[in-house]
Amino acid sequence: MWLELGAGLPHHSPYTARSKDGFRRLAGGPGRMRLAKVTISGFKSFADPVEIRFDSPKVGVVGPNGCGKSNIVDAIKWVLGERSAKSLRGDAMLDVIFAGSAGRKPLGAASVTLSFTNPVTNPGTKDPAQRRLLAIDTDTVDVGRRLYRDGRSEYLINGSSCRLKDVKELFMDTGIGVNAYSIIEQGKVSAMLNGSPIERRNIVEEAAGVSKFKTRKIEAARKLERSEVNLVRVREQLASTERRLRIVKGQAVKARKFKELDDRYRSLRTELALDQYHELQERLSGLTSRLSDLALQCHQVEQRLLQLDEAAQKAELDRHEHQEQRQELEKQLQTNESASRQASQRREMNANRLEELKTQLALDTERIKELEHRLRCQEDDQNTASEAMAAAAEQLAETERQVDESSREVARLHQESELAERRIESTRNERDRLLARRSHVQSTSTSIEGRIREIEEQLERLLQRGASLTEERTLLERDRIENDKALESAQCVVRRLESELSSHDDEAANLSEQHADLAEHLATVRHDRAGIGSRLHLLEEMQDAREGLTDHVKRILANRDQWPGIEGMLGDSLTTSREDASLVEAALGRDLELLLVTDESTLEQLARQLLESNAQVNLHVHDGTPQAVNRDDLPEGATPILDLVDVASNALGAAHDLLGRTAIVDTLETALACRTTNWRLVTRSGLVLDTNGCIRVSGTSSSGEHGWLSRRLEMEDLGGQVQELDGRISSMGNDLAELLSESTQAREKQQQTGRLLAEQVNAVAELEYNHRRFDRDLERIVREQRTIGAERDELDARRNEHADELSSIQEELARMDRESTGCDERIAQAESATQALSAQWKQSQEDLTAQRVELGQVSEQYEARQRERSHLAILAEETSGELIRQRQHVNAQMASVDQHEAAIVTADEEIAASRQNAARSRAEIHAADEAFSGSESLLARHREDLEAARNKAKQLDRDRNALEISKREAEVKRENTEERVLADLEIDLAMTWSRVAEERRANPGEPMDHDAVETEIAELRDTIKGLGNVNLDSIEEETTLEERNEDLIKQVEDIDLAVTQLSSLIEDLDVKCRDRFEKAFNEIREQFAGSNGMFRQLFNGGSADLFLQPDEEGNVDILESGIEITAKPPGKKPRVLNQLSGGEKAMTSVALVMAIFKSKPSPFCILDEVDAPLDDANVSRFCSTLDQFLDKSHFIVITHHKQTMLNCDALYGITMQERGVSKLVNVEVEDVGSDGTIRKSTDAPAPDPIEEEPPPAMIVTNPATAESSSPAATS
Repeated sequence: MWLELGAGLPHHSPYTARSKDGFRRLAGGPGRMRLAKVTISGFKSFADPVEIRFDSPKVGVVGPNGCGKSNIVDAIKWVLGERSAKSLRGDAMLDVIFAGSAGRKPLGAASVTLSFTNPVTNPGTKDPAQRRLLAIDTDTVDVGRRLYRDGRSEYLINGSSCRLKDVKELFMDTGIGVNAYSIIEQGKVSAMLNGSPIERRNIVEEAAGVSKFKTRKIEAARKLERSEVNLVRVREQLASTERRLRIVKGQAVKARKFKELDDRYRSLRTELALDQYHELQERLSGLTSRLSDLALQCHQVEQRLLQLDEAAQKAELDRHEHQEQRQELEKQLQTNESASRQASQRREMNANRLEELKTQLALDTERIKELEHRLRCQEDDQNTASEAMAAAAEQLAETERQVDESSREVARLHQESELAERRIESTRNERDRLLARRSHVQSTSTSIEGRIREIEEQLERLLQRGASLTEERTLLERDRIENDKALESAQCVVRRLESELSSHDDEAANLSEQHADLAEHLATVRHDRAGIGSRLHLLEEMQDAREGLTDHVKRILANRDQWPGIEGMLGDSLTTSREDASLVEAALGRDLELLLVTDESTLEQLARQLLESNAQVNLHVHDGTPQAVNRDDLPEGATPILDLVDVASNALGAAHDLLGRTAIVDTLETALACRTTNWRLVTRSGLVLDTNGCIRVSGTSSSGEHGWLSRRLEMEDLGGQVQELDGRISSMGNDLAELLSESTQAREKQQQTGRLLAEQVNAVAELEYNHRRFDRDLERIVREQRTIGAERDELDARRNEHADELSSIQEELARMDRESTGCDERIAQAESATQALSAQWKQSQEDLTAQRVELGQVSEQYEARQRERSHLAILAEETSGELIRQRQHVNAQMASVDQHEAAIVTADEEIAASRQNAARSRAEIHAADEAFSGSESLLARHREDLEAARNKAKQLDRDRNALEISKREAEVKRENTEERVLADLEIDLAMTWSRVAEERRANPGEPMDHDAVETEIAELRDTIKGLGNVNLDSIEEETTLEERNEDLIKQVEDIDLAVTQLSSLIEDLDVKCRDRFEKAFNEIREQFAGSNGMFRQLFNGGSADLFLQPDEEGNVDILESGIEITAKPPGKKPRVLNQLSGGEKAMTSVALVMAIFKSKPSPFCILDEVDAPLDDANVSRFCSTLDQFLDKSHFIVITHHKQTMLNCDALYGITMQERGVSKLVNVEVEDVGSDGTIRKSTDAPAPDPIEEEPPPAMIVTNPATAESSSPAATS
């Protein structure tokens, strides 16, 4: 039934207008884009094509639960690009296709189309992106999506296939999208508050219009990243190409020279190979002719061999036949003799067996007589046992009859007893139910009494709370005055501490500079000490390893425990300055390794071992105090070297012997001038002039770095330097520690002052916060006092209701007590009757037990008689069977006697016949032997002739084989030549020779000098080998690399330009995103949390805020920071959003969405049961809030709330007349009261086809009324 929607609509709304037919139409003029209609076919429960138009500002969608209302929202999301089946409440994307019902088959495809109006906003331009809101130059834009059962899917814009990316770009920055703020689904209300800050930021970014900039930035960043990667890759390729080009150029020069030499080399080798091939072909021709002659001779010999072989085979056959005849006769003779022996053996065996059978037959006859007597005795005993068993059977039958009668009596009594028990149990259950019901009613009464007490306690607490609030208000006003005084004092302290902190900062900076300078100096000293220590460690390792000594000296010093008479080495007993150490080393040379020996026995043992090992070591035996050296003839200007050396006492003799007549001069000229003296002279440069006039150049450098003595002296000096540096490091470390201590004290003062300052700053902040808190608390106390008055009135009304309910419960309890008493009386009567039946049943059971005992005894007697009779029958049966078997055995033995007698007669006849046949076979064997001898002599003659013919054939075969080998060798050489030429020169030698053979035969020319040609070929080969590895592709590669190098240079320039442009684009996009987001965020924040914001409008007070989430360091990034929400409804101070109720969360989310709409309205907004958690007062505010946006957007509201239905301009009813199939129901509400009741409802006609223009609006009736009056409104 169609009705106008005039009743209950807010005619005064400035955002709506009424048409001439009385319906409210979309306002705002033709310049607003809107969702005109949705066409659904085969999507989820919409099996039939359905067209839903949205021609009114507020369109409601209503219907029972599960009828498919939310499927409309899923369809819109699906078209806009939802790719998650879970978000569409399915397991797979194919679940969106109608899956069939009880009366319908599944469909093969699902299709949804959204139709948008696309008005012209800028007529002065021809660019669609600027001319209309959607970048398509048509008045209507249809966006659709299809999904087929086979998995194929497609997106459509105005009937043309497109990509999902095209659909998203079309709606970018319009507020329309899968996750945009234009679709608020079930559960998304709480998700907006409970979601992450980044998710909330995405919604605000969509409203700010930065999505397209962020998308372009992301694409630009990806392109930039790819460009930078490509730039690195191309530069690496360019560098690689340039390196390769430099290499290839050298290879190309070598390759060109190689090609010239190779051409000459291949030409010579080809000519030589053709000449050699020609010689081989001529040789093969001669060998082939000789082989043909030998083949004819071989054929004649083979014919002769065949004739001789045939005659020999015939003679062999005759001999073989005679031999086989003789063998057959011998076999017949052996057979006759064997038959005679076997017949004799059978006769003897049968005679022995006959005697054994006759003896056994007499024994078996006696056994048969004994068994016949035993069988007669057993049959008599069996008859006696049968008579006793019959008497026992009669007694058993009588006893069983008595037991059956007693059992039936016991069963009857037991059944009557059980029936009585069940009656008692039924009465008890009835009583228990009464008691349980009474207990429940009693608990309800107790609960109500408790609630009354709680209400009285709450009233008492409210009185106390009111008094405490009055007292608290007085205290807060006094505390606020004290807080203001403390705040002024704390601010003065903060200014003083800031001045002190500045002076401490200066002092700490000076100490820090001193500490840094000293630490740097200490690091330098430590570095020097580390270098000296490293050098010392190296020298110690060389000294420990005895570097510079011969191997024999090393071994002796390493094993000094074996030689106790060795005191050491001369070099270890000398001490001098580092400047003179090189001179001492030059003077001594290898004598530095001189070993000092204390006794002659050690000397003899050591010398013997050194001689055995062919080793050379210098030794010196200590022989007391050395004699003084005569220095009278010391050259002028010379210095005795012993004056520069300190010698240990054990080495004085060796030192005087080696260095006593050695002096130091400045130059070699001075030494040569003094060579007539009897002194060894050493120059400062290390040259040694011996007394014989020879000049020795020492291998040790002047620095003494590698000498044994220089190393030891350097180690001593370095050890002293290390000790000195360690002392300086320790002193500087102490100074550094003192500075560090002073610096630490200064920092502590600084930190202490900073802490005091921070404490005071915190105290100031705390006092300022307390000031604001006092103001808020005073406001809160006023609100709470008003709230307490309202709560007291409500609690009084509830207490009166509970008192009336308690009175009715007391009456119910009295009635239950009366019924329970009646049940107890019935139970007592039934129990007395049951006890009498139980006594009778027990007595009957005892009688039955006695009879069953007697029956058991009689039964045992009968079974004993029966077992005895069965035993006797078994014994008789066994005796009878044995008797039968014995008689059968005797008959079988008598038959065997007759058989053995007949077998003896037969054996005698066979013996006589076998002997006659053996005599006849011997005569035939003699005749066969004479015939075999004649055949064998004829075969010998034929074999001699055959052997002679075979020898001649072998001689011909050897000759032919020799020729064939020669031919084969020539062929192999030819083949090798062909293969070698083919492999080396890639020339088919046979084909080439066939072309030039006739010319060679016609014009032989001069013979080729193979040696000269091979010499030239070898020279060319060596020259080519001298070129080394040659890259023949380098010539072509050189050209390719030069072209590629130029191309890569251009690529680098292009990519460099692209990177610069992309970086600039990203910076520009960041600026635009930052400006747009900051502007939109501030506007949304003001619209949401301002004094006239949506939060305060919806909650009629309270406070809320939006702010950007800082990072770990407290910084806020406009481009990346998430968005946090705080919401404090009137009278509440929740610490987190989760402490809000479901209705408060819904209202907060709606306030945020409406604030976003004020900043950036979306063409439409879908609200899916957003009002479900709201009470009537909040629903009224929610509905009135939507009216503020009707000039910019239109709303699609899915609801169950009557007040929301009344506020809608049009209602669409969704129901399931057919199970599993959603239908659009054409019904109206005639008059809708202010309380949501519907006073009239009739059946509605079926909807028109989707091609026709639908009515302006439809409304579904109240489900309670529709159930009784309209079958179309039921599901």
